[in-house]
Parts: sequence; C-alpha cells; structure tokens
Amino acid sequence: MVIGVLTSLDEQGTPLVAWDGQAAMPCRTLVQLHAFHVGESVALQFERRDPTRPLVMGVVQVQGRNADT
Repeated sequence: MVIGVLTSLDEQGTPLVAWDGQAAMPCRTLVQLHAFHVGESVALQFERRDPTRPLVMGVVQVQGRNADT
C-alpha cells in the first residue's frame, strides 16, 4: 500500500492522484470521492501491481478531520 494525495477530480468526476513524486494520474476508486476530499491523503493499491493503474482504497482518516468520510 502507498499513501498518495487526491489532487483533483476531472470534469467527468474521475479522481487524479499523485504519490512519491509521480505526476498526478487518473485512477479508479473503491470509495466515493468528492471535491471536499481534494488535498486529502488516500490509500492506494495498484491493479496487478502496475504503477500506471492506481486504485484508491480509502481516504486516510485524521483525528478531528474527515468526519463526513
């Protein structure tokens, strides 16, 4: 598992994530992501261990934040 950042949602609502100095790239997700999640840390796995196919497993919860996620 890798911790990345949700950098944005594109016009179609597709999430874009960045991690470990990688440029932001589109990804799939197992959880609903909204504009208020942009900038939050997300837990990532990679489909078939392919780093070009990130998959958001969830939003990292921080004490006192993320109450609605």
